[in-house]
Amino acid sequence: MVYVKCSLGSEFPRGVLRYRWKSHLRNLSVFLKLEERNAIRDNRMKWPHGAIPYVIANTFDHQERSIIARAVEEYHKNTCIRFFPRNKENDFVFITRKEGCFSMIGRDGGPQLLSLGDGCMFVGIIIHEFMHAVGFWHEQSRADRDSYVTILWENIQQGQTHNFAKYTDGRLHHLNEPYDYDSIMHYGPYDFTKFRNRPTILPKQRNALIGQRQGFSQTDVRKINKLYQCNTSHRQMCSDSDNQCRGWAERGECEKNPKWMLSNCKKSCNQCRKLNFLFL
Repeated sequence: MVYVKCSLGSEFPRGVLRYRWKSHLRNLSVFLKLEERNAIRDNRMKWPHGAIPYVIANTFDHQERSIIARAVEEYHKNTCIRFFPRNKENDFVFITRKEGCFSMIGRDGGPQLLSLGDGCMFVGIIIHEFMHAVGFWHEQSRADRDSYVTILWENIQQGQTHNFAKYTDGRLHHLNEPYDYDSIMHYGPYDFTKFRNRPTILPKQRNALIGQRQGFSQTDVRKINKLYQCNTSHRQMCSDSDNQCRGWAERGECEKNPKWMLSNCKKSCNQCRKLNFLFL
């Protein structure tokens, strides 16, 4: 069981990687051999049909649920990932309020935590955490990252250098996409710095900015759609693949059989419009 934990910088939200691992994993080097990837390769860790059941804790108020819904709406508008309220599914995301912002990577099996603690209630941060749950690690973990960023090891907090690990080509799943400075999954320049005014990671491209938490980059969207083999046309994604969908939806199949219905009967299951009601 692996969690990716994110912390907040003083100026804007910045993703930070920390690991919790099972007791039989003795050190980080062993852990990395098992988990080195940017996007998950193991299909068993993908959510079937891109449908992700969720349960949201009752500790979130109406305004906070609206913020979560706005993040979910970005997935529904740009990808074929579909979040829906859990019925009886064994595997689901439990959105709760723990210390900090963190998530599992991909589908872990059974209930898995996604924490939105104090300081995490921003649309961009929630998109970031959900993208971990969908199956993505941080962008600067790529094997080719040294061609694009410089890691300033001397500025990194003691005991935190493992958060800047670079992974091998054999373990990474780049999805044939270029390195993306603008990814919502990229570290910010001051993450894990021991000196407030000294960066830990700098882009080699002049004037490039890293660490944004405003929303998906175009590459983020392409990666998600490639990983889940989405139809990249939103108009086509928001349609029914079977002419019986309307009848099934009227009989309640969208709720009874959401994994199949939300993937194949999007129009009849109202997946083509704003979905804030799911969280309210």
